[in-house]
Amino acid sequence: MNPESAYNKSLSFARSHYENFPVVSSLIRKDLRKHVAIIYWFARTADDIADEGNLPESDRLRRLDDFEKNFDNLLNGNYNSEYEYALHQTIKDK
Repeated sequence: MNPESAYNKSLSFARSHYENFPVVSSLIRKDLRKHVAIIYWFARTADDIADEGNLPESDRLRRLDDFEKNFDNLLNGNYNSEYEYALHQTIKDK
C-alpha cells in the first residue's frame, strides 16, 4: 500500500467536508499537513458514524465498535484500507 494516495485523498476530504474547519491551513507546516489531514479523516469519520444519517442507535454503536476494532488492528500493523495504513504511518512516524 502507498500511503501518499490516502494522504492526498484525506487532504481533499479535509478541504471539502461540509463541516470543514481550516485543518490544512497555511499556518501548519507543509510537511505536517498530510498528517493533520489523516488525523482529521479519522476523527471526522468517527463523528460522522456517531451522528450523521438516519441509522438507529444500535447500528451506530455497532459501526463505532467496528471502527474501534479497525483502529486497534491498525495499531498492530493490520490495515483494511489505505487510509488506515496512512494513519498507522503517521502514528508510527510522528
